[in-house]
Amino acid sequence: MQLVFGERNIVAFATESDFFEALGFLANNNRGIRFDFEQYDNKWGIEGRIWITNSSKAPNSLKNAFSAGTDYVDHRLNCNEFILFLINNFGFKNGSNNTYHSIVGYIPTNFKNDFDRGYNL
Repeated sequence: MQLVFGERNIVAFATESDFFEALGFLANNNRGIRFDFEQYDNKWGIEGRIWITNSSKAPNSLKNAFSAGTDYVDHRLNCNEFILFLINNFGFKNGSNNTYHSIVGYIPTNFKNDFDRGYNL
């Protein structure tokens, strides 16, 4: 399974367990997490971002990839490859309507404990 994403804004996981823990974290709407693809005037094209309002308990694998937030957002992840991988393979959707129940069905049984641990951080 792919564990390293991006060329400049790299998101990397040491193990598959780390990856699924991060997915659990990102599936918890209580953190104010929003997936967005946005067009910016000063950029080359569409930019994928994961905005995280409460990132204080994020797994280190995500913390290592964070960029600064803005206004009320603690941090963001800027890696189109990672965001598209989550959307195409794990049921994440653009916006802030990702939930435990909309994602958990995509998690392999042997990694559900890792996913649950990340969700409950």
